[in-house]
Amino acid sequence: MRCFFGHSWDGCICQKCGELRDKEHSWQLVADKCERTCTICGKKEAVPHRLETVAGQCRERCAVCGEERGLLHVFVEDACQRCGVAKESLGTATFVKAVEGAPVSGNAAAQAQWLDNALTTFAGQGDWQLLEPTYRAYADGLSVIAEEWKAFGRISPDTEKLTDFGLCMDVCVRSYLQKRIPNGAFNVGAAQAAFDRRACQANPGSLHPNVGKTYLDAELKKILASGVLETAPLLLPSGLATAPACDQIVQCALKARPKGALKEGVYRLLTEHVQSVMETSGIHPESNLS
Repeated sequence: MRCFFGHSWDGCICQKCGELRDKEHSWQLVADKCERTCTICGKKEAVPHRLETVAGQCRERCAVCGEERGLLHVFVEDACQRCGVAKESLGTATFVKAVEGAPVSGNAAAQAQWLDNALTTFAGQGDWQLLEPTYRAYADGLSVIAEEWKAFGRISPDTEKLTDFGLCMDVCVRSYLQKRIPNGAFNVGAAQAAFDRRACQANPGSLHPNVGKTYLDAELKKILASGVLETAPLLLPSGLATAPACDQIVQCALKARPKGALKEGVYRLLTEHVQSVMETSGIHPESNLS
């Protein structure tokens, strides 16, 4: 029987008609799993692992479900202070020697080019994490974009209230990044088309979305007019200069004003890319990371 005059909710279920809702569940932890289940509707949901470092190893293990994951080595004088593995055992002599000259400071474009050359030359010849200081430094270097984006804090109350504010920000940020990082595939055209379709459906009497976009464009042009493009060009490593990766970078940039989401997002993308390339073929030295 349907509840025409309102449901009588008991947690996530209506006592009258049996309809379910996705709120106020009755959760119960599942034994030996990082999971909980609603005792009423059966919905399952993951819960955070309780990770503990395994003594003497670069690994951590969940105290509940036993899942393990690797930790980066912490090298002191060419040996990991946690597990003792020697850096020279993690790749060919040529690769390990080349890594010693990896750029961990300076121009982000130079770091991107060095990474591309290293991955082309040494794929399959060593442990991907020996390159980690370089791509961490590269990701940190992109914080200049986050700083520029934080400086762009002059958003009017009217703009904040726009229904299509998200689309305005998306297309403007893509345009900005396309100019800031010239080898990125930031899909500006597709974003602009999506915005145009939505803008044509503006509600009568409301602030037209194009007003917001015009405002955002004008503010971003002030940043791009600073001259920093000529003095500190940025490039993406080849693995990140793809449409899917650039889409993720855009999403990180949109979150970069209050947090360091951009550099952490880029670091995560680079970690996946570098690990994938270095493990493609050839020598696979024993590693403490799964």
